[in-house]
This record gives sequence, structure tokens and C-alpha cells, in this order.
Amino acid sequence: MHQLPPNPLMRAELPSETKPSLGIIGHLAIDEIVHPILGVRSLPGGSAAAVATASVQTGVVTSIYSKVGKDFSSEWLSVLENLGIDISKVEISDKDESLKVKIIYDEKGNKELIECSDAVSSNLAIKILPRAEGIHICPIKPQEQMELVQRLKGHSDILSLNLSEYFIDDYKKEDFFAKLNWQYLDLVFANEKEAGTLTGLDKPEDMASIFHSEGVDLAVITLGSKGSLVYDGRNMHYMNANEVTVVDTTGCGDSYIGGFLGDYLISKDAKKAAGMGTYFASLTAQKKGSWAALVSDVGYRF
Repeated sequence: MHQLPPNPLMRAELPSETKPSLGIIGHLAIDEIVHPILGVRSLPGGSAAAVATASVQTGVVTSIYSKVGKDFSSEWLSVLENLGIDISKVEISDKDESLKVKIIYDEKGNKELIECSDAVSSNLAIKILPRAEGIHICPIKPQEQMELVQRLKGHSDILSLNLSEYFIDDYKKEDFFAKLNWQYLDLVFANEKEAGTLTGLDKPEDMASIFHSEGVDLAVITLGSKGSLVYDGRNMHYMNANEVTVVDTTGCGDSYIGGFLGDYLISKDAKKAAGMGTYFASLTAQKKGSWAALVSDVGYRF
């Protein structure tokens, strides 16, 4: 087990038995980052781990439900475990390879292309569904997301879903917006492009409103460098992004989600949660790789 520096963000003083729990379903991955300044690097990735490395720092009990191949570094798994994340539900397959994600950035540091290995289409084979105060479904195949939303009804107080640009064509093919049981969801996270494509609308406020009209309690639209907005059916809460020196934006959206969910499970305050999400996204932007940074070692671990 690799020892990490103390994490100053683990400041929730709740007894462990009263801490809210969060189960995260999604991929762990091996990321290949192709960046004009950083060069080519293989780093630990996957949306499930990126969300979890933020949420655990807010003080919630965090578990990952996923599947990796034997090619996924045991050292990376140790990092997750040392952070206090429960990885006992991560299946390690001797037959399958881990998901591999290639992310190419243009000269301005913007994502230009995302390529995923065939493993992205493999079923995560979640044999034991989480039972927790919060459950988050990361980007996976739209058909699998729809099935999980159906199966997870009643398994948690808060059920959350994240969309992905990678599956935009699949959303159209699957008629995802019409078929998903949105009323089973408490939170939906989407960036402006994802929400616009799915709803056919131009304004983020309208996108958030239509998700809410479909039965979602909280609709969260992330707006990149412009920040984010959260709609709860009564108020649009706007949150500006923090101004930081950006090194790598990979995983910033997931860090936002992890910070938001962790804080919201404790505080039930959407505006406060958006602030925590913004904070974690800004930390992650200042380091390489998608896993959320610790305030004590930004740029240190990877």
C-alpha cells in the first residue's frame, strides 16, 4: 500500500456510522493523453475513479462498482484504497482488458478527439447493486444506463446520472431522451453540448428546465470556463468557474460531480454543492490526469 500525504479536505467530523454513502457505477480506465505541451502520457483514468477521488474528500463513504483487466495497475488501485475508497466491488478480470481512452488536445489545449477501446461497449456486469444514500451512474452505453436507472429505482435516496459527449450519436440512435425514465432520477449532470444535443435546445436555462419537467429534481449543466448552473424547479443557481492556471482539463467535469454529490449528500444545499464541485474542478485542472487532486499534493501524485 502506498502512503499518501494527509488530506486536509477530509474535515467532516461526522462519526463513520452516520456519514452518507455514495456508490459509483462506471469505468476505471487507462488514459493516453496526447497534449501539445504535456506530450504523450499514460495515466489512471475512468469516470468512476475521477468522481470517487473527489467525493471521498468531502467526507462521504465512497464505493466504486466497476470492472478492470489485469493490465490495470495495482498501484493505481492502491491509490484509490489509500484515499479511503471502497474498491471491493471492483472486479478484476483475467480475460478482459481494461478500458483504454485516448484523449487528443489541440494547440489551444481543447479536447479535439476522444477514442475508446472496444471495452467501452462491454457490460460492466454489476452483480451486486449498490444500496446507499446516493448512487451515481457514470457515462456508459446508453442502453446500459437506461437499464440501470430502471433497476436502481428505490435503491437510494438520491439517484444521479451523467451524460457523455462520446455517446451523442448513440443517444440519438437509442432515442435516449424519449425512452429514459427521467422521473426515477434525482440529479442529472450534462455539459452544454450534451444537454443541447439531447434536448434540441440552445439555452442552458431551457435545457435545465426541460430535464426538470421530465421529473428530474436537480438539473446541473456545466459550462466549461463559464462555470455551471443548477435548476431546482424554482431557482437557477449560477456558479462561476474559478480562475486558475490550467494544466490539463481531463476529468474536471467528473471532479465537479464528485464534489457536488459529496457535499449535497451532507448539506442538501444545491448552491453550496455547486461551489464545492467548482472547487474540485479547479484543483483537477491544475494537474495532469483525470483523478481529482488533493489540496496538499496538486501535481504530485501523477
